Amino acid sequence: MHHHGVQQIYISAQSLPRGLDQGCPLSGITFQFDNVDLLEVRDKKRGEDAIAFIDNALMLVRGRSLEESIDKVRDMMERVGDGMEWSHTHHCSFTLDKFGVMGMTRRREPNETRWPSTRPVLCKPVCMCGIEVLAVVMHKFLGIILDQEL
Repeated sequence: MHHHGVQQIYISAQSLPRGLDQGCPLSGITFQFDNVDLLEVRDKKRGEDAIAFIDNALMLVRGRSLEESIDKVRDMMERVGDGMEWSHTHHCSFTLDKFGVMGMTRRREPNETRWPSTRPVLCKPVCMCGIEVLAVVMHKFLGIILDQEL
């Protein structure tokens, strides 16, 4: 009778880093592959669109009113299979306090400061996932300044 000895092997847990080093020439290509699903949150039939470049994303909606547009943008982020779910499945957390919502409308309202006498209708903040996203009148995206009156 022949006996084989059993050797015990101990393995310690190792953390595996995610992502690429900042400045890696492959990061632009890998971001585009990884982020392509984020662009699919849009539903063009509902007046929704999305633009992404590297780790920057822009969600665009068209509605009959600012209120309708706000509902659409919130829906793009919160509905099943869309923005927030994408962030969880891709281990890419959104920093909602860095988000901004901008209403671009030609509609005007009286300006309380009196000069000029009217101003674009102001957008209200949006609550997404329990966090208030502030309304902005100007935003810089990929070096381009977007203004609510464009």
